[in-house]
Amino acid sequence: MSRRVQGTQFPAGVRGGESTYPKGENKMPNASTSFFGWVAFLLEKYGMLFLRGTGMTLLIALTGTALGFALGIALIGTAAGFLIGLITGVIRTAPRSKNAVVRVLHKIVNAIIAVYIEVFRGTPMIVQAVVIYYGAQYAGVYMDTTFAAIFIISINTGAYMAEELFPDDADETVFSAIRWHTTGKAGMTLTEKLMYLADFIEPTRTFPDCVRLRGYFYSRIGENDKNAVLDSTLILSFDMTVTELISSGQPIHPDTVAARNYLILKQKPGNKS
Repeated sequence: MSRRVQGTQFPAGVRGGESTYPKGENKMPNASTSFFGWVAFLLEKYGMLFLRGTGMTLLIALTGTALGFALGIALIGTAAGFLIGLITGVIRTAPRSKNAVVRVLHKIVNAIIAVYIEVFRGTPMIVQAVVIYYGAQYAGVYMDTTFAAIFIISINTGAYMAEELFPDDADETVFSAIRWHTTGKAGMTLTEKLMYLADFIEPTRTFPDCVRLRGYFYSRIGENDKNAVLDSTLILSFDMTVTELISSGQPIHPDTVAARNYLILKQKPGNKS
């Protein structure tokens, strides 16, 4: 409830613009109080609430900004690290070249990559950060802190990716089989043959040549000479591929031709290659 005093409306508990609250409490300004008087009253009565609310707002804003900034650095560093790991991993698992000079260079690069992985996977990231950031300053290179953070995360993630996705103790024959599983090549190993054939006749493929080749292989799989069955199946698959490419006017990969010719010559009497 409220009462009117000389045309001015006051809240209940206020008489003539003055509070009826116990002595010592803030008084309610009356209608004639100036703007600054109202401001002074509000600050006096609610100032601490304003300060607490402002402080909490700033805390939330700063925390959100800091987390967003840190997340951004982490995402950029991880993406860059993935690229570093992918490049180093491909280099580590690349097949050996027939060129002697390239083979020597490959070994040197692999040795450098091995040291890089060992160092950055064998030491804590905080140690790497201190050494790189302050070591660079000692050498006269002053890095921005954001750039330094991204750089450190990138090289650490790159070492992790290279080690986990492309381990140096992986069987080289597996990587070779993966490399040649779509074209084939002359002198394929057993693993390479099986990988090529498994990709060609895998169950989800239903195009006519695949169905025909799958049926051919399954019909002969019980024969004693498994190598002969595998080679004849591969020859048939190469014939299908070459025929399809010729009919569609597409180029034929030279390794596919070489793989077919190698198996054809191998089947001739007296040829033990």
